[in-house]
Amino acid sequence: DVMAEKRRNRQLDYMQKKEMDRMEHLQARDWVQWKADFGRLALVSLLTLQNLSCSPLFRPVLVQKGFGAVLAALIRKLSRAEKHLNFLAMMQSGQMMTMLVTEVGEQQLVALKTAYNLSLDADSRVPL
Repeated sequence: DVMAEKRRNRQLDYMQKKEMDRMEHLQARDWVQWKADFGRLALVSLLTLQNLSCSPLFRPVLVQKGFGAVLAALIRKLSRAEKHLNFLAMMQSGQMMTMLVTEVGEQQLVALKTAYNLSLDADSRVPL
């Protein structure tokens, strides 16, 4: 943090600035890797829930536990995230944003398929 303070005050020499930039780059790369790992884990868990929602044995349990409301909230959040990432991708020509948009789209598709599978259960339908 002392280095960051010196940077703000423009008191770093070239080598210190270069070293600090390198450290920030490594931290950013690690952060992106952690986010990607979490995204893969989220996708695997969503795929597992999608498979469970296909089963007539597990579908009623998911419906009774109020999973539909959680799933609807997840779909809304994924939709907002996709819009924000698309906007950022338009502002920058980075391939990383395109990969994130694709990942969010995959998660959204799996969540929608799971919601569809849950809607197949007659007890989960709202009477008109």
